[in-house]
Amino acid sequence: MGVREIQRFRRRLMRLEVMRSMVGTAAEQLRHRGTPPGGVVRVRSRFVWTEPRHDAALSDRRLPERARRPSATRILTPRGVALRLYLIALYEAQARGTAVDRVPVNDMPLCGAGRETGWTDLIAVPVQHQARGRVVQSVTDKKLRALQSALAHLASTEVQLVHLPYGGARAGRFEGFQLLHESGAQEGPHALAYTVPRRDEPCVLLPAEMFTRGWIHLLEDSEIVFLMMLLHERRRAGHSDWVKVESEVRLSGYGVGRDSYAAHRALDLFGLVSVSVSPDRDENGRSKDFDRFHLPPLHQFRVNGEAFEQAAVEVVSKALTQGVQG
Repeated sequence: MGVREIQRFRRRLMRLEVMRSMVGTAAEQLRHRGTPPGGVVRVRSRFVWTEPRHDAALSDRRLPERARRPSATRILTPRGVALRLYLIALYEAQARGTAVDRVPVNDMPLCGAGRETGWTDLIAVPVQHQARGRVVQSVTDKKLRALQSALAHLASTEVQLVHLPYGGARAGRFEGFQLLHESGAQEGPHALAYTVPRRDEPCVLLPAEMFTRGWIHLLEDSEIVFLMMLLHERRRAGHSDWVKVESEVRLSGYGVGRDSYAAHRALDLFGLVSVSVSPDRDENGRSKDFDRFHLPPLHQFRVNGEAFEQAAVEVVSKALTQGVQG
């Protein structure tokens, strides 16, 4: 492991320690909301996948423009919570028993009063209480700002995964936000309302434990997208345990570049994904000796569903600590 990766692990471990209690609280709150039918969150395939178009100019240095990517990689950010918030909102809508084909009603406030649950209770971000002179910023204040920033991004014209019914108001413009269809802006200028998917609709199935055991808060956006790509590829491959992803499919169909592809290293470290390494490719999947007429086999991946049953905080903390110590 290189110096840069050790430094990155150290920073990530510091963020985890700041978030530790928040992750536990958020996971407990989601458990109290109930469990989605079948113990999985159903996310329509359009969220992570768009039909690939052949484009010889695509490469890891030149990804498809955002307007041609699926929703998941349109909203992918290094530090924001937009992707996690949207998936948590899907969990919440399905867990409380919204009927299939029905539009869920969001009556939960952004910030609950007293013992009332609010959306700020369902997210975890690496922030701390801060007091400078007369200026005091609580953890809840900072979480609220992160939540509002994520909702503004999700409601933007180029994303359209959330509708803000009070978006023009001076106060409370983010209250009562409404989910929009997973395809978002891919459908054009007027996004569809979100409804709970039918069982016969093509969906990526995320284990409920990804939410109730804290993984959704500790995985980075690139790792979540990589997991969803593998789960979708498994469905496309006839539910085969091991899957591989051709570079053209990865780039054009998923909008996943080299940085997101490299997420498999952390997922492997956490035990969520197993990797069958091709000896003639490096850890990033590149051919060691390029020969366009004789390309070596691709790396293969398997999602370990049972691993999500473990407490994310403990698993990730242990893995990162071992990584830092070498």
